[in-house]
This record gives sequence, C-alpha cells and structure tokens, in this order.
Amino acid sequence: MGIPRHIPLPVTPLLGRIQEMAQLEQLLPDPTIRLVTLVGPGGAGKTRLALEAGRTVCEQFADGALFVSLAHVYDVDLVLPTLAQAFNLSRLGNQSLLASVGAWLADQELLLILDNLEQVIDVAALLVQLLALAPKLTLLVTSREVLNVQGEYRLPVPPLSLPPSSQPMAIEQLSEFSATRLFIERAKAARPHIPLNANDAQSIATICQRLDGLPLAIELVAAYTKVFTPQELLTRFSYSLDVPVGGARDLPNRQQTLRQCIDWSYQRLTPEEQTVFCYLSVLVSSWTMAAVEQICAGQANVVATVLALVNKSLVVEQTTHDGQTRFTMLQTIAEFAREQAVLCEDFQTICQRHASYYLQMVAQAAPHLRDQQQAHWLRHLDAEQGNIYAALQWTLDHAVVESIELFPSINLWITYRRRHGDVWWIERMLEASSNIRSGARVETLSTAGWFILNQGLFAQAETIFEQALSLARDLQIPMSIGLALHGVGEIAYHRGDYAQAVTLYEESVQIFEQLDDHNELAWSLDHLGRACIQQGQWKRAALLFARAHQLFARLGHLWGDAFALNHCGIVAAAQQDYDQAQHFIEASIAIAEQLHDPWHRAEGLHQLGLIALARQQHDQALTALYESFSLRRQHQLLPMIASSLEALARVAQAQHHWSWAVQLSSRAASLRLQSGEPMPATEQRIQQHVLDEAKKLLGEPQYQHDWEQGQQLELDMVTLRQPTPQTPTPLLTKREHELLTLIAQGKSNSEIALELVLSPFTVNNHLRAIYRKLGVSTRSAAAYIARERGLLESLEQRV
Repeated sequence: MGIPRHIPLPVTPLLGRIQEMAQLEQLLPDPTIRLVTLVGPGGAGKTRLALEAGRTVCEQFADGALFVSLAHVYDVDLVLPTLAQAFNLSRLGNQSLLASVGAWLADQELLLILDNLEQVIDVAALLVQLLALAPKLTLLVTSREVLNVQGEYRLPVPPLSLPPSSQPMAIEQLSEFSATRLFIERAKAARPHIPLNANDAQSIATICQRLDGLPLAIELVAAYTKVFTPQELLTRFSYSLDVPVGGARDLPNRQQTLRQCIDWSYQRLTPEEQTVFCYLSVLVSSWTMAAVEQICAGQANVVATVLALVNKSLVVEQTTHDGQTRFTMLQTIAEFAREQAVLCEDFQTICQRHASYYLQMVAQAAPHLRDQQQAHWLRHLDAEQGNIYAALQWTLDHAVVESIELFPSINLWITYRRRHGDVWWIERMLEASSNIRSGARVETLSTAGWFILNQGLFAQAETIFEQALSLARDLQIPMSIGLALHGVGEIAYHRGDYAQAVTLYEESVQIFEQLDDHNELAWSLDHLGRACIQQGQWKRAALLFARAHQLFARLGHLWGDAFALNHCGIVAAAQQDYDQAQHFIEASIAIAEQLHDPWHRAEGLHQLGLIALARQQHDQALTALYESFSLRRQHQLLPMIASSLEALARVAQAQHHWSWAVQLSSRAASLRLQSGEPMPATEQRIQQHVLDEAKKLLGEPQYQHDWEQGQQLELDMVTLRQPTPQTPTPLLTKREHELLTLIAQGKSNSEIALELVLSPFTVNNHLRAIYRKLGVSTRSAAAYIARERGLLESLEQRV
C-alpha cells in the first residue's frame, strides 16, 4: 500500500526531529498505545512532525492514515461533523453521529491524525469514546495543551536545535543545527542567486537564538531575506515579537505573526492563569516553584495554576541532572508575558518581591561559601544566576539602600566565579555604596578589589584596596582593617614588591589570629607563603601552606583548600619530590572538578605540566599545558596566559625547538607588559636561562628575528601547534564511506539522500553512526578528520 492521498505532502523536507521521529516510529504501531499527543508551543512544528510521522508509519496500518485539520474548527460540536466529512460519511439511519462515526471506525485499522486540537480541547472525552468504539484506531493529536485523559502518551515537541551562543561559526557549521539550517534553506529559496557569506553566519545564529528555534518564527523572518540581509534583519527585528506580518497565506490567521500565535493562547487563559503568567515574566532563565510561590504570594492555587500553564505549553517544566524540578519560558513567550505584566498596577511590587527573594538567597548562602556546604551553595547560586543579576539590576536602578548591606555577599559569589563580564556589576555596586561609611562599605570594597585584581586590573584594584584601608582605619574596625591590609598586600605581591607584601600579610595574619577568624587567617597565611617563595624562603612557605591547608580543610572550604594544595605541590616540586607534588596537585584538581571551577583546574594542569617537564615527560607536559592554556584563554587573564606561554617555551627548549621557544617567550613578555604585572622572581631566572641558551644556539640575528615574530604571534597559532594524538582509524562501512565523502564535498542531507537514493531519516541514522565512530558531533569535524586520517583516499582506493 502506498502513501495515502489523504495525508498532505509537505512541500519542504523535515529538518531535525531525529529523536522525535524515532519515538513516533516506535510508539504509533504499538497496539497498546492508542493516543499520542504532540504537545508544544505555537509555531514549534507539531503539524509538520505529525505529517512526517503519518507518511512514515502509514504502511503499518492496514487502512492507512488520515490527516484532519481542526485549524478552522472553534466549536466542540463541529468536531464530529468535521470527522464525518473527512470520512465521507453520512449518518446511518437513526443513529447519533457519534455512533455512526464509531461504527464506521470499528473495523478500521487506521492512524487518525487530528491537528490543532487545542482550540476544541474539551473534545478530549469524545475522543476517548471513539477509541472505545474503534479498538483498532490509533490517534495522533497535535495540541498546545495536553488532553489530560487516561491512556494519553504525551510527546513534547521542543524548538529546533540551536548553535551555542558563545561560539562563532561558519555558514557550513550552522547547517549542523536544525534551526539555523531552516533559516539558511528558506533564505536560499527567497534569494537563490545571492549566496550567504561568512558575515551572515553570526547574524543568522543570533536571529534563530532570539526566536527560540521556533520553526514558524524562523520561517516568517527568513522570508524577508528577499529584501534584507541577515545583518539588516537582526537590526530591524531585535525584539523577538516584532516578527513581521507576512507568513504563508495558507497558515491560519493566528499563525501569521509570532505575536498573534502567543496572544491566541493567552486569550484562552482564565483570569487567574493570566495573572500568574504575567507575574512569571519577572523571572529569568529558569526558576523553582518556591520562587514562584514567593513572587505570586496572595494568588490562590499558585502551584495548580503553574501546572496548568505547563499543560498549555506556555511554561516548560525541566528536570535537572540532580533531580530538581525547575521551570522556564521560551524567550519569545516571556517577552509577551512582560508586555502584559508592565500594564499591571502591581508590577513594581512584583519586581521588588523578586529582587528581595533572590538577594536574600545570596545573603543566606554567603556564610556557607566558606564552609563544608560550599559546593552545594555554589551550584545553587549558579543555577539562579540569571535571577540574581536581574534582582541586582532592579535594586541598583531603584537605589534600594537596605540592599547595600548585601553587596559583600554578592561580591563574594561573583569573585568565586571569576566571570570577566562581572566587572560591570562590581563597578555599579561600588558606585551605589560610595556615600556609605560603614563596615559593609569596607567589605564591599575589599571583595570588589579581589575580583578586580583577579581580572588583571591592578591599578584599579590598588585604588579600591587603598580606599578600603583608609576607611577601615577611620572606622577603627579590626576586621575591616585586616581585610584591607590583606588586599593592599596582594597588590604589592603582584607589583613584585615582595618585602612589602610580607609585611602587610603578616599584619593581617596578626589581626585575624586575634579575632579567631580561621577563614580570613587561612587566606592570609596562604598568600604570605607565596610571597615567601619569591624571597627564597621555601621552608617557611611550606609550613604556611600546610597550616592554611589544615584550616581550610577543617572549615570544609574547598575553594581555599584547592589553592593551598596547589601551593603545597609547588613547594614539593621545587624540592624535587615529584610524587608528593603530583599528589597535592591532583587533589587540588579533584576539588576544582567538584566545584565545576575551570580556573582552579587550569592552575592544577599547569603545575602537572611543569612536573612532567621536570621528569622529561614532554608529551605529558604538552598535553597538560595546552589544556591549561585553553582554559586560561577563556578567562582572558593576561598574566595567566603569559605564564602558560612561558611554560610552553620551556618545553620547546627541552625539545630543542629554539625559535619557537623564543617566539613564545616574546609573546608572553608582550602580555606581561600589557597587563602591568611582572613575571614572578622565581620564574624570571628560569625564563632568562631559556632565552640565553636560545640566543647562544641561534645567533643574535636569528634570535632578534624570532623575538620580533613572537611579538605579533596570534594565540590561535599557539593552539594550532598543539600535537594531535594518533587515533586508530575507525572501521566504516562502505555506505558510511560514501556518505563521509559527500559530507566532505559540502553536500547537505537532502542532497545526499537524493544522490544515494535514501530517505532523509536513513541518512541521519548513518550520520549518527559516523559521528559516533569518529568521536565528533559536527559535519565539519567529520570532514576534517576524514581528510587528516586519509579516509577519503582509502575510499578512492577501494573504488
């Protein structure tokens, strides 16, 4: 039996949906599953998926499949007549229409696809009756709202896959993601004679991200590439709901624009649901039910209302890796909700509740960021970071004075995470608290100073710490003085004035010992130990690090303990006790992984690389140092990047790559100059030995040439010099070889399917097998590995 004529043939291929199609191919022929609901927000592509599923599995039903659109049916009483008309059925005798339809279906082994059921959702009970009357009938329903009847199998239809926002990609790479590929294909159809170029790629990715990967919205925008470039579209439609009128004429009116699509669902909410829906718009990213109950205080049945919004595809329920239930909205839906919310009289009250809830959460967490619950609270705050920043923004904009007392807690969390973009938040908090003269202001300055310092902004950090010390001395608060002294000492350390650093650290140690504050004491001892190393006092440094480690461990302060263990490893390595050094460093890395802290991991890997170099294990040294270099580049900390380049130069020297050693050292020197932080004294002697030996072996002219070349060395070129480990060639089938060759030629899945006479679904299955065998996740990576390992050549030889 061929594909039935009463399933419409889509004019465009289905993109993505591999997982959903695989599930439907398994579910629909199963006689124990008779009602499947494709549920998702408007514009998610439920209809297109249902059509593809019907065409794929219809041959497994003796009487085929039938598609019935309810897009223009708004009255429940019209559903049965619509079905009867689709069946070409008249009422049988004196039977009711339900009995007539049921009698006709009774002997039919049929897949019945009912599209757009959400507008007649109350017909759900009638569908259950039809299933009882027709034991061989299977229903596939598309709806924005679940039916909530017994026997219903719900299959969520999420948006299309999107490229990561943090990673720029070429046009070819964007085809790996179904959302951007849809845009590209529709853009090519709109203007076939004007090819997309590299400048379009980031604009296309951003457009699709703003549109949440919703196929309807993407198609609406891509149609306008007839008259606008992607860059122009991005500027014109920067607000997601401003997707223009101009959808396909065969779409229902409610799907002609994205705003209409969402408004249709909103208008069908109860007043209580509309209120909670609007209140939820103040929440960012994702949230817990506890947050909702706090923000929606005063509303009846908040939990039930949120679950109703989930069932109507306006809120998405998520389960995190640790089993926690969280909720979110698609960006486009959240924008619509906020439009409605700002019209509410109590909108500012809701914003204030939101700000208070999340800033108090940070205050509650702050003490635990110094004890054995640190890892738990860091994960908890990280999950809420979008809401914390939104709360902070509202507080700063509205100058809420009482919240200034919470700034040190916020700064502490921000400092732990070392995100470069948080400089802006720190500066705003400093400005907002500038007229306050209290211990909280000193603590705000001190915590801010550490963050600014960690970003390599030494002059700015020095000013902040000096302000803190001046105010602390005026206030005569011992804790404040100790914090400020510690900060000023750190500035002296990074300036290379180690004697002054030791003096200031020792003062802070005395204060914290008198106050019996083990947390701050441990930090001062650890930093005092670093300064002692630079003065050659290795034995004293070892004792200081050991005591800091003991205090941090007793407190359960994992973040601090990672520092202390790393420094214990450095001392052990300097004493050539490499086994003990590696033990300390690996313990530090284990903590970093527990805290999901790439900065500490980078530090540990750097030290492991140096230990491997000392043992003349050059391959292991390069592996660790390159990984550390990559992590440090993500944090954009110039002194740390310079330190990585200097370590790689030492490996190059050990392998007699003298010119490369000079170029790396030169680039490191330029980064040091740019950052304003000199090389630590202990490293200066080692690095100078590298350069002296290179100059001797290369000669002055070549040395100067290499040094000048290194000044302009791009950091990407350093990464490209990383050795590639040899990997065994995977075993591919002949068909997989054929697909891989076509991928390398830049052909799309649809083009491959046509050339090899395969279905797109089969092509996708082969691609997944190829990716798995090659250990990659993109077409471009598969093509690159195929060329590098000679897989394409081996195919030519086989042919």
